[in-house]
Amino acid sequence: MPSLLKGVERRVRTGFSVCAWRLLGRRRYFQAEAFLKRPDGSKGEGDLALKKVRLYEDGFVTLSSNRYAQAAGIALAAFRRDFEEAIRIYEAPGPSGGRIVRIDDQKRCWSWIADSGVIRLLYEDRGHPLYEGIFGKGHSLSQARGGAATLQDLYARYPFVQHLVEDPDLVSMARYANGGDSSPIAIQIERKVHSEKPDYSFLHFDTIRSTLKAYLYLTDVEEGCGPLAISKGSHHWKRHPLMLEEIMARRKTRFSPEEIRRYGISPPVPIHGKAGSLFCFTSNAIHSATDVAPGRERWSVHLYYYSLRRYSSDWS
Repeated sequence: MPSLLKGVERRVRTGFSVCAWRLLGRRRYFQAEAFLKRPDGSKGEGDLALKKVRLYEDGFVTLSSNRYAQAAGIALAAFRRDFEEAIRIYEAPGPSGGRIVRIDDQKRCWSWIADSGVIRLLYEDRGHPLYEGIFGKGHSLSQARGGAATLQDLYARYPFVQHLVEDPDLVSMARYANGGDSSPIAIQIERKVHSEKPDYSFLHFDTIRSTLKAYLYLTDVEEGCGPLAISKGSHHWKRHPLMLEEIMARRKTRFSPEEIRRYGISPPVPIHGKAGSLFCFTSNAIHSATDVAPGRERWSVHLYYYSLRRYSSDWS
Protein backbone atom coordinates (compact mmCIF):
# COMPACT_ATOMS: atom_id res chain seq x y z
CA MET A 1 0.00 0.00 0.00
CA PRO A 2 2.74 2.58 0.83
CA SER A 3 4.33 2.06 -2.59
CA LEU A 4 0.94 2.49 -4.28
CA LEU A 5 0.36 5.76 -2.42
CA LYS A 6 3.83 6.95 -3.36
CA GLY A 7 3.08 6.18 -7.00
CA VAL A 8 -0.15 8.18 -6.89
CA GLU A 9 1.61 11.05 -5.13
CA ARG A 10 4.36 11.06 -7.75
CA ARG A 11 1.84 11.16 -10.63
CA VAL A 12 -0.12 14.00 -8.99
CA ARG A 13 3.08 15.97 -8.39
CA THR A 14 4.25 15.41 -11.97
CA GLY A 15 0.83 16.37 -13.35
CA PHE A 16 0.91 19.59 -11.35
CA SER A 17 4.43 20.39 -12.60
CA VAL A 18 3.40 19.83 -16.22
CA CYS A 19 0.34 22.09 -15.83
CA ALA A 20 2.44 24.79 -14.16
CA TRP A 21 5.02 24.55 -16.96
CA ARG A 22 2.41 24.86 -19.70
CA LEU A 23 0.61 27.78 -18.03
CA LEU A 24 3.54 29.79 -16.69
CA GLY A 25 6.91 28.12 -16.96
CA ARG A 26 7.24 27.92 -20.71
CA ARG A 27 6.46 31.60 -21.24
CA ARG A 28 8.90 32.64 -18.52
CA TYR A 29 11.59 30.38 -19.96
CA PHE A 30 11.24 31.83 -23.45
CA GLN A 31 11.11 35.41 -22.17
CA ALA A 32 14.17 35.13 -19.91
CA GLU A 33 17.55 36.14 -21.29
CA ALA A 34 19.21 33.16 -22.93
CA PHE A 35 22.53 31.99 -21.53
CA LEU A 36 24.16 30.81 -24.77
CA LYS A 37 23.83 33.38 -27.55
CA ARG A 38 25.02 33.35 -31.14
CA PRO A 39 28.53 34.85 -31.10
CA ASP A 40 29.19 38.13 -32.84
CA GLY A 41 32.21 36.83 -34.73
CA SER A 42 34.74 39.18 -33.16
CA LYS A 43 37.22 40.75 -35.56
CA GLY A 44 40.77 39.58 -35.03
CA GLU A 45 39.80 36.16 -33.70
CA GLY A 46 39.93 34.54 -37.13
CA ASP A 47 39.43 30.80 -36.97
CA LEU A 48 38.49 30.94 -33.28
CA ALA A 49 35.45 33.09 -34.09
CA LEU A 50 34.26 30.41 -36.51
CA LYS A 51 34.79 27.76 -33.85
CA LYS A 52 32.59 29.68 -31.43
CA VAL A 53 29.88 29.70 -34.05
CA ARG A 54 30.36 25.95 -34.47
CA LEU A 55 30.05 25.39 -30.73
CA TYR A 56 26.90 27.51 -30.72
CA GLU A 57 25.31 25.71 -33.67
CA ASP A 58 26.39 22.11 -33.06
CA GLY A 59 27.05 22.01 -29.32
CA PHE A 60 30.65 20.78 -29.75
CA VAL A 61 33.81 21.83 -31.55
CA THR A 62 37.43 20.67 -31.85
CA LEU A 63 39.83 23.39 -30.75
CA SER A 64 43.02 21.60 -31.79
CA SER A 65 43.84 18.24 -33.30
CA ASN A 66 47.64 18.31 -32.92
CA ARG A 67 48.77 21.17 -30.66
CA TYR A 68 49.06 18.85 -27.66
CA ALA A 69 50.22 15.68 -29.40
CA GLN A 70 53.73 15.66 -27.91
CA ALA A 71 52.60 16.82 -24.46
CA ALA A 72 49.83 14.19 -24.42
CA GLY A 73 52.41 11.42 -24.83
CA ILE A 74 54.51 12.73 -21.93
CA ALA A 75 51.42 13.18 -19.74
CA LEU A 76 50.13 9.71 -20.57
CA ALA A 77 53.40 8.11 -19.44
CA ALA A 78 53.14 10.00 -16.11
CA PHE A 79 49.49 9.07 -15.63
CA ARG A 80 50.18 5.40 -16.36
CA ARG A 81 52.73 5.36 -13.55
CA ASP A 82 50.32 7.08 -11.19
CA PHE A 83 47.45 4.74 -12.07
CA GLU A 84 49.40 1.49 -11.55
CA GLU A 85 47.97 0.74 -8.12
CA ALA A 86 44.47 1.87 -9.14
CA ILE A 87 44.58 -0.49 -12.12
CA ARG A 88 45.64 -3.39 -9.88
CA ILE A 89 42.65 -2.67 -7.63
CA TYR A 90 40.32 -2.51 -10.63
CA GLU A 91 41.62 -5.75 -12.10
CA ALA A 92 41.74 -7.69 -8.83
CA PRO A 93 39.38 -10.68 -8.75
CA GLY A 94 36.22 -10.28 -6.71
CA PRO A 95 32.74 -8.75 -6.93
CA SER A 96 32.38 -6.24 -9.73
CA GLY A 97 29.82 -3.56 -10.44
CA GLY A 98 28.79 -0.43 -8.64
CA ARG A 99 31.08 2.41 -7.66
CA ILE A 100 34.03 2.40 -5.29
CA VAL A 101 35.57 5.62 -3.96
CA ARG A 102 38.86 5.80 -2.08
CA ILE A 103 41.18 8.53 -0.85
CA ASP A 104 44.88 7.76 -1.09
CA ASP A 105 47.67 8.87 1.25
CA GLN A 106 48.05 12.05 -0.84
CA LYS A 107 44.39 12.95 -0.24
CA ARG A 108 43.51 12.32 -3.88
CA CYS A 109 40.03 11.07 -4.72
CA TRP A 110 39.87 7.90 -6.87
CA SER A 111 36.75 6.19 -8.14
CA TRP A 112 36.29 2.85 -9.89
CA ILE A 113 33.11 2.16 -11.89
CA ALA A 114 33.35 -1.39 -13.19
CA ASP A 115 30.08 -1.26 -15.14
CA SER A 116 31.50 1.62 -17.18
CA GLY A 117 35.07 0.31 -17.33
CA VAL A 118 36.51 3.51 -15.88
CA ILE A 119 39.00 4.63 -13.26
CA ARG A 120 38.85 8.33 -12.39
CA LEU A 121 41.16 10.63 -10.50
CA LEU A 122 39.42 13.83 -9.39
CA TYR A 123 40.74 17.24 -8.39
CA GLU A 124 38.50 20.19 -7.51
CA ASP A 125 38.71 23.93 -6.95
CA ARG A 126 36.69 24.19 -3.76
CA GLY A 127 37.81 27.81 -3.49
CA HIS A 128 35.96 28.68 -6.69
CA PRO A 129 33.34 31.35 -5.86
CA LEU A 130 30.57 29.24 -7.41
CA TYR A 131 31.55 25.90 -5.88
CA GLU A 132 29.12 25.66 -2.98
CA GLY A 133 26.35 27.41 -4.90
CA ILE A 134 26.52 24.78 -7.61
CA PHE A 135 27.26 21.60 -5.70
CA GLY A 136 26.11 22.38 -2.18
CA LYS A 137 28.21 22.08 0.94
CA GLY A 138 29.85 18.68 1.25
CA HIS A 139 28.79 17.53 -2.24
CA SER A 140 32.18 16.38 -3.41
CA LEU A 141 33.04 12.71 -3.15
CA SER A 142 36.48 13.77 -2.02
CA GLN A 143 35.08 16.04 0.70
CA ALA A 144 32.72 13.32 1.87
CA ARG A 145 35.63 10.87 2.25
CA GLY A 146 38.13 13.36 3.64
CA GLY A 147 40.02 14.16 0.44
CA ALA A 148 41.73 17.51 0.07
CA ALA A 149 43.47 17.41 -3.32
CA THR A 150 42.94 20.70 -5.17
CA LEU A 151 43.59 22.00 -8.65
CA GLN A 152 46.77 23.62 -7.33
CA ASP A 153 47.94 20.18 -6.20
CA LEU A 154 47.17 18.91 -9.68
CA TYR A 155 49.11 21.73 -11.35
CA ALA A 156 52.09 21.19 -9.07
CA ARG A 157 52.17 17.48 -9.90
CA TYR A 158 51.38 17.88 -13.60
CA PRO A 159 52.37 21.38 -14.85
CA PHE A 160 51.15 20.31 -18.29
CA VAL A 161 47.54 20.44 -17.04
CA GLN A 162 47.87 24.05 -15.92
CA HIS A 163 49.31 24.87 -19.34
CA LEU A 164 46.24 23.25 -20.86
CA VAL A 165 43.87 25.26 -18.64
CA GLU A 166 45.62 28.45 -19.70
CA ASP A 167 45.44 27.67 -23.43
CA PRO A 168 44.35 31.01 -25.00
CA ASP A 169 41.75 29.44 -27.30
CA LEU A 170 40.28 27.38 -24.47
CA VAL A 171 40.17 30.41 -22.17
CA SER A 172 38.41 32.46 -24.86
CA MET A 173 35.93 29.65 -25.59
CA ALA A 174 35.18 29.17 -21.89
CA ARG A 175 34.56 32.88 -21.43
CA TYR A 176 32.16 32.84 -24.36
CA ALA A 177 30.26 29.70 -23.34
CA ASN A 178 30.49 29.98 -19.54
CA GLY A 179 29.27 33.46 -18.76
CA GLY A 180 32.73 35.04 -18.78
CA ASP A 181 34.23 32.59 -16.26
CA SER A 182 37.19 30.68 -17.69
CA SER A 183 38.18 28.89 -14.46
CA PRO A 184 37.33 25.17 -14.29
CA ILE A 185 35.78 23.98 -11.04
CA ALA A 186 36.99 20.40 -11.44
CA ILE A 187 39.45 18.40 -13.53
CA GLN A 188 39.35 14.65 -13.91
CA ILE A 189 41.82 12.19 -15.37
CA GLU A 190 40.15 9.07 -16.73
CA ARG A 191 41.24 5.67 -17.96
CA LYS A 192 38.49 3.69 -19.72
CA VAL A 193 38.57 0.04 -20.83
CA HIS A 194 36.09 -2.57 -21.98
CA SER A 195 33.27 -3.52 -19.63
CA GLU A 196 31.38 -6.79 -19.80
CA LYS A 197 28.10 -5.18 -18.75
CA PRO A 198 27.99 -1.56 -19.81
CA ASP A 199 24.72 0.34 -20.17
CA TYR A 200 25.06 2.79 -23.02
CA SER A 201 21.42 2.55 -24.07
CA PHE A 202 20.63 5.90 -22.43
CA LEU A 203 21.56 9.40 -23.44
CA HIS A 204 21.62 12.29 -21.00
CA PHE A 205 22.53 15.87 -20.29
CA ASP A 206 24.39 16.82 -17.12
CA THR A 207 22.42 19.55 -15.38
CA ILE A 208 19.69 22.13 -15.88
CA ARG A 209 22.33 24.76 -15.17
CA SER A 210 24.70 25.91 -17.87
CA THR A 211 27.82 23.77 -18.21
CA LEU A 212 30.81 23.47 -20.50
CA LYS A 213 33.33 20.65 -20.70
CA ALA A 214 36.67 20.35 -22.44
CA TYR A 215 38.21 16.95 -23.22
CA LEU A 216 41.79 16.22 -24.15
CA TYR A 217 42.33 12.77 -25.63
CA LEU A 218 45.65 11.29 -24.51
CA THR A 219 45.32 8.27 -26.81
CA ASP A 220 44.01 7.91 -30.36
CA VAL A 221 40.22 7.62 -30.09
CA GLU A 222 38.35 6.02 -32.96
CA GLU A 223 35.53 3.51 -33.20
CA GLY A 224 36.00 0.91 -30.47
CA CYS A 225 38.05 3.27 -28.27
CA GLY A 226 35.16 4.77 -26.28
CA PRO A 227 34.63 8.14 -27.98
CA LEU A 228 32.11 10.50 -26.45
CA ALA A 229 28.98 10.72 -28.62
CA ILE A 230 26.96 13.96 -28.84
CA SER A 231 23.60 14.71 -30.45
CA LYS A 232 24.29 17.63 -32.77
CA GLY A 233 22.12 20.66 -32.02
CA SER A 234 20.32 19.06 -29.08
CA HIS A 235 21.50 21.85 -26.76
CA HIS A 236 18.98 24.17 -28.41
CA TRP A 237 16.20 23.03 -26.10
CA LYS A 238 13.66 25.57 -27.37
CA ARG A 239 13.72 23.90 -30.78
CA HIS A 240 12.49 20.65 -29.24
CA PRO A 241 9.37 21.56 -27.20
CA LEU A 242 8.51 18.01 -26.13
CA MET A 243 12.00 17.43 -24.79
CA LEU A 244 12.02 20.87 -23.16
CA GLU A 245 8.79 20.12 -21.33
CA GLU A 246 10.09 16.80 -20.07
CA ILE A 247 13.30 18.45 -18.89
CA MET A 248 11.60 21.34 -17.10
CA ALA A 249 8.33 19.80 -15.92
CA ARG A 250 9.20 16.13 -15.50
CA ARG A 251 12.84 16.68 -14.47
CA LYS A 252 14.09 14.14 -16.98
CA THR A 253 17.84 14.02 -17.53
CA ARG A 254 18.15 10.60 -19.24
CA PHE A 255 16.57 9.53 -22.48
CA SER A 256 16.22 6.32 -24.42
CA PRO A 257 17.04 6.11 -28.15
CA GLU A 258 13.29 5.84 -28.81
CA GLU A 259 12.65 9.11 -26.97
CA ILE A 260 15.43 10.82 -28.91
CA ARG A 261 13.76 9.83 -32.17
CA ARG A 262 10.40 11.07 -30.86
CA TYR A 263 11.90 14.46 -30.03
CA GLY A 264 13.31 14.76 -33.56
CA ILE A 265 16.87 15.03 -32.24
CA SER A 266 19.84 13.90 -34.29
CA PRO A 267 21.43 10.54 -33.40
CA PRO A 268 24.61 11.01 -31.34
CA VAL A 269 27.81 11.55 -33.31
CA PRO A 270 31.02 9.97 -31.92
CA ILE A 271 33.85 12.46 -31.43
CA HIS A 272 36.99 10.85 -32.82
CA GLY A 273 40.47 12.30 -32.54
CA LYS A 274 44.18 11.60 -32.36
CA ALA A 275 46.14 11.77 -29.12
CA GLY A 276 46.41 15.46 -28.26
CA SER A 277 43.01 16.40 -29.68
CA LEU A 278 41.25 19.05 -27.59
CA PHE A 279 37.53 19.65 -27.96
CA CYS A 280 34.78 21.49 -26.09
CA PHE A 281 31.08 20.78 -25.76
CA THR A 282 28.17 22.10 -23.82
CA SER A 283 27.07 19.25 -21.59
CA ASN A 284 23.53 20.59 -21.83
CA ALA A 285 23.58 18.78 -25.16
CA ILE A 286 22.33 15.19 -25.15
CA HIS A 287 25.35 12.91 -25.07
CA SER A 288 26.49 9.45 -24.11
CA ALA A 289 29.56 7.38 -23.40
CA THR A 290 30.41 4.52 -25.76
CA ASP A 291 32.11 1.22 -25.03
CA VAL A 292 35.75 0.29 -25.52
CA ALA A 293 36.59 -2.89 -27.40
CA PRO A 294 38.38 -5.70 -25.51
CA GLY A 295 42.11 -5.14 -25.28
CA ARG A 296 41.92 -1.40 -25.95
CA GLU A 297 41.80 1.64 -23.70
CA ARG A 298 41.07 5.36 -23.78
CA TRP A 299 42.86 7.93 -21.63
CA SER A 300 41.59 11.50 -21.35
CA VAL A 301 41.64 14.67 -19.25
CA HIS A 302 38.28 16.34 -18.56
CA LEU A 303 37.85 20.00 -17.56
CA TYR A 304 34.52 21.05 -16.03
CA TYR A 305 33.16 24.62 -16.16
CA TYR A 306 29.87 25.56 -14.48
CA SER A 307 27.52 28.49 -14.14
CA LEU A 308 24.73 29.21 -11.66
CA ARG A 309 22.47 30.34 -14.51
CA ARG A 310 19.70 28.10 -15.81
CA TYR A 311 20.59 26.93 -19.30
CA SER A 312 18.96 28.06 -22.51
CA SER A 313 20.12 29.16 -25.94
CA ASP A 314 18.66 31.96 -28.04
CA TRP A 315 18.03 29.69 -31.06
CA SER A 316 14.33 28.85 -31.17
